[in-house]
Amino acid sequence: MQKREQKFTTEFIKWAKNKWRYGSCLFEVKSAKPGEPISFSQIADHQIANLQNVKNFVYKISDIGRVQTPTDVVCIMDGNGYLVFNYGSKDFYVFEINEFLRILETYPRKSMHEEDASLMATYSGTLA
Repeated sequence: MQKREQKFTTEFIKWAKNKWRYGSCLFEVKSAKPGEPISFSQIADHQIANLQNVKNFVYKISDIGRVQTPTDVVCIMDGNGYLVFNYGSKDFYVFEINEFLRILETYPRKSMHEEDASLMATYSGTLA
């Protein structure tokens, strides 16, 4: 994970703990430098599959390393999957995975600039 994505993800987790009110879910965060688009090639097939499978998602959290893990297993049986796009600012754009895949069917490019993300996102927000 890139440094800017790591930093944004840390702040996004804080935001989600206090502000997310749309039920259980999984998020996949993608970041770009200011003014640059997010390339769809950054979104791996297994990430899309996991975001689509939140109705029956079970995941073992690795015990490797010195970081204390919250639990051993995460299980989400009725949730949604979302992509979160950040373009180097405190603003972000959240796409429900199936809606994002519908957008891709007709979207003319292989990447998305912030202007389009702001118009097409399922939700948008700003970090405090």
